[in-house]
Amino acid sequence: MTSLPRAFAALLLLLAAVLTVDASLLRPERATAAVSDRKYSIEYGPLPHVLTLTSRVKPAYPKELRQRGVEGTVYVKFQVNGSGNVVEARGTSGESEELISLATNAVKRWRFLPVSIADRAAYVIADVTITFRLEPATATN
Repeated sequence: MTSLPRAFAALLLLLAAVLTVDASLLRPERATAAVSDRKYSIEYGPLPHVLTLTSRVKPAYPKELRQRGVEGTVYVKFQVNGSGNVVEARGTSGESEELISLATNAVKRWRFLPVSIADRAAYVIADVTITFRLEPATATN
């Protein structure tokens, strides 16, 4: 019967050693370096010459996506009505569904000068590229 308490004590010591090692990986300074916020840029491709942008809503680029390293180029096709409002927009391709959704929602809120042909309001179908780019990560201590 004396071997059972010794085996139990040995198991507790082993478990304590494993937990100590795992706990050391969770020190705040390591966590901060791993999840530091990253600087970014959002770049826009050219628009057709017939469209004159009057109001551009910048797409959101949530911190959580930046921390995960999600970046890339999104292609958005959109339609502008005779009043200069975007009446339809959809992401046609991109590396991330999340970025496609963010870019499309922003384009839907863009405004343009009204376009007319022969003194009649015209609808314009166009596309634009929007690139979400992260700067290289830097560790913070």
